[in-house]
Amino acid sequence: MIVDTRVTVIYEYTVLSQKGQAFINRFTALEYKKFMDECQQLLEAYFVGRSEV
Repeated sequence: MIVDTRVTVIYEYTVLSQKGQAFINRFTALEYKKFMDECQQLLEAYFVGRSEV
């Protein structure tokens, strides 16, 4: 049985300190893509491992 699921995720950052503002300032489109690629890899690895259980 194949199930197709679609999810929409929205990330919103709230700055609470100068360190947080520095993070936001350097969080470019390229950094966002790297972040999303890593999330995808981690989720795929998790679900592949679960399918073997």
